[in-house]
Amino acid sequence: MKTIKLNYWYDLPENYTGIVEYSDGTISYYLNSKTHREDGPAIIWCDGTIGYYLNHNNITKEVNKWLSGETDIHPYEKWDNNTRLIFKLTFG
Repeated sequence: MKTIKLNYWYDLPENYTGIVEYSDGTISYYLNSKTHREDGPAIIWCDGTIGYYLNHNNITKEVNKWLSGETDIHPYEKWDNNTRLIFKLTFG
């Protein structure tokens, strides 16, 4: 996936799909210029906070409940193709 470096979100190219590393250290994933990632957090802020987004919809609360042990889904670092599919079907 393509990665670019930017200073500000408003410098994002139109319909960009890929990863952006911002100058403050924040990393964001985009699909057609919408914050989006199906296999992990879509935003990793410079302080380490993470956010889950699909099609620019913040689903962090729901995913955190899902990952907190209320279910048997593994942390995203250990996701396999089946877990990714479950994530997409659940939150997509």
